[in-house]
Amino acid sequence: MLSLFFELTQLTALYGIYPKPYHLFDVDDLMLNTLGGIIGFFIYKHFLFFLPSREKIDERKIRASEKVSYTRRIFAFGIDYSITFFIANIIMNIAKLHLSILTFNFILFGYLIVSHLLFKQTIGKMLVHIKLQPIKGYKYYSLSIIMRYMILFIIFSTVEILDFFVKHTYANGIFAIIELLFLLVIAIDTIIGLKREKTLFYEKLTKTYNVNTKKIKRWLYV
Repeated sequence: MLSLFFELTQLTALYGIYPKPYHLFDVDDLMLNTLGGIIGFFIYKHFLFFLPSREKIDERKIRASEKVSYTRRIFAFGIDYSITFFIANIIMNIAKLHLSILTFNFILFGYLIVSHLLFKQTIGKMLVHIKLQPIKGYKYYSLSIIMRYMILFIIFSTVEILDFFVKHTYANGIFAIIELLFLLVIAIDTIIGLKREKTLFYEKLTKTYNVNTKKIKRWLYV
């Protein structure tokens, strides 16, 4: 019926849309197309081993949905950064104090550490449904969290200190090279982590990683 539909469509000039038939009705096409469909119907099961099973496809979908993308992590950090920056500026304006970059970093990472120790999440992570947890079998959650954010604090602060020296010292060329090399190492580690979908170096050191807190409805894939 499908092959006959195509042949009739060619013969009837697309049912009046086209002024003339653009092809002839060929009974050989009808027979060969039908024969090909019949042969395919009887032999397709013998070639299914080339394709993944439905169970494997479902399992891959579930694993993919459980992964925490770097986009979600960056978005969560952006939310926490914005909240901290807003509150810190209000406090500093009330106290009539200057909010330096290092002071802000101290407040930011202090907030991140305290939030994880008290609530197991930050506001940003809660909104995107992710949280930190230690690798299986590692019991020192508090120590892991403190180490993780202390490493990030050192990285952020180092970049900003080097940037300060580049802008305000005579030996700015040397500091610029050091800053560039420092950022290059971080960029390479990040690119490798993104490409291979592996943890970054500070996650390996602190034995922590992000997990999805949103429950996956497995029945959707059944």
